[in-house]
Amino acid sequence: MKQHFPHGQFRFLGVSSQEHLDDTPIIEALERSVPGLIAVSVSGVQTDTGLFLINLEAAMWGDTVRVLYELALKRSEHEPEFQICLSIAFPGLDEAAAVYQGSYMKLGQYRFYFPGKMVLIPDELPTLTAELPKFNPGQFTEQLKRLQLEEAFAELRQHVAALCSYYDNDVFQFKSFLGNMIFNVTHQFSHLKVLEEEKYDLFRSIDEAPNADAAAGILEGFLDRVMELASSAVPASGSHTNMKKLLEYIEEHYAEPLSLTELARHFHFNPSYLSSLFTAHNQEGFKEHLNTIRTDKAAVLLREGETPISEISSMVGYGDHSYFCKVFKKYTGQSPSGYRRQFYGQE
Repeated sequence: MKQHFPHGQFRFLGVSSQEHLDDTPIIEALERSVPGLIAVSVSGVQTDTGLFLINLEAAMWGDTVRVLYELALKRSEHEPEFQICLSIAFPGLDEAAAVYQGSYMKLGQYRFYFPGKMVLIPDELPTLTAELPKFNPGQFTEQLKRLQLEEAFAELRQHVAALCSYYDNDVFQFKSFLGNMIFNVTHQFSHLKVLEEEKYDLFRSIDEAPNADAAAGILEGFLDRVMELASSAVPASGSHTNMKKLLEYIEEHYAEPLSLTELARHFHFNPSYLSSLFTAHNQEGFKEHLNTIRTDKAAVLLREGETPISEISSMVGYGDHSYFCKVFKKYTGQSPSGYRRQFYGQE
């Protein structure tokens, strides 16, 4: 064995070629430029790169790296995505399997995050933070419901940028996160049918993206499109015809067992979208607005005659008398009976 591999250090060397060109000239040039270096092809391993095992002395390492950068630069002139990967060094072949699995295979994944780096060497990679950055999906969804798109998308973009630099993250998980974000946004804006129609093409594009920047760019284009469609679908307050119809409908039907779901069904809207639209254009949510109208109507009835309070609660849409009293006090600061006494006491 010593006669075949006389040097004290081994490394795996991978050559990634999108055009599947012959890698032999690269290895031959390396052996010519670094006298004594030995490189043998590794077969029988499933990999999308040309794989070689190099044997060298530690003193040869500097020349080896220099030559590989020169060769990669020359090759990249007609093949921009060409890359070379080098594993950590190991002293003997008995460690080859462990290094292949633990170091070299990871570099194969890292290529996804470093599309512009011609030579990938573990020692030259930037230091990672302690753990993968966190994202708050609940807060993101709530911002979408309230149509706070600029804030929601700014935080998402910031998180994706952090993920793009966290090269130890599994590629499948990275792409799944982007796909999930597209799915969640599309679900919240399901009234925009064009987004629903386009989402599967976006999923496929992300799945086929060659690197993190390309995948993130797909999400970026999607977010820009959502902003454009949402802004054109939701005009400024006071000019929104649908909002005017919603308010008129609630004013006419407040005494019925009205719910956001029923209202959405009547106007053929998605309930989540309707809730977001209501909050954005009416400075209060649907439930708050409905309670305001009902308590205002109840106050009129309390002032106008002797109708029992239990009947008034039913007349304005509350089936539970005690709940009506609780809501009325919350909105007026007084109980229904106290409000009536105060009104008659002022006359």
